Amino acid sequence: RLVRYPAEISDVSNGKLAVGAHKDYGMLTFLATDSVPALQIEVGDCWYSVDPRPNDFIVNVGNVLESWTNGRLPSIVHRVVNHTGQERYSIPFFFNPNFDAKLGPFTQFSADKKCTKYEDITFQEYIDKKYQETLIDNRARHIDR
Repeated sequence: RLVRYPAEISDVSNGKLAVGAHKDYGMLTFLATDSVPALQIEVGDCWYSVDPRPNDFIVNVGNVLESWTNGRLPSIVHRVVNHTGQERYSIPFFFNPNFDAKLGPFTQFSADKKCTKYEDITFQEYIDKKYQETLIDNRARHIDR
């Protein structure tokens, strides 16, 4: 799908972002961007810009792949911050498992069951849970205003 970001400068200190900080729910995200910089990733307590490069794709590991690898491949928190005031376009492709796929770690990443960090639920159950959390979080923010 094609995503258009308006030519509006972000105000990070007031929480006004093109897209707020989040992790991708699926397995992998392949992202084609234009030449306008805006994507940032969080490492520790710092945000780093991911500079766009012509003819390259950005690949984000999602929560599903993090779960399957028992955290060995972490899903990275990212956001979109418009510092330029220019309109921006990107084309994300979200690569997700079937809804009935189990999300518990693969055997080679969880030989010791005591060290398994993730629930063995289906992707559908996981998506339903995440959407419910998002809905509750958005309601709480709306009520607090």
